[in-house]
Amino acid sequence: MVKGVIKMKFKLKIHDKNIDKLIDGEAIQSIDFGRGKPSVFYTDDEGYTKFTDNFEIIIEFLPPEPIKVSK
Repeated sequence: MVKGVIKMKFKLKIHDKNIDKLIDGEAIQSIDFGRGKPSVFYTDDEGYTKFTDNFEIIIEFLPPEPIKVSK
């Protein structure tokens, strides 16, 4: 039995530094950490697929307080 386990929900966002825009996690298609420089494909507001390799990952934890899980 696991005691003291805390699960937290979070939202993943990407800051595209090329256009200085925050991209919501639902628009992210893929993040590649393979060979070379990491890259992201996402859908823009007009429905087009965009690519960037100049980005920051932003993790927003929800809710602000942890949810205690018990088994």
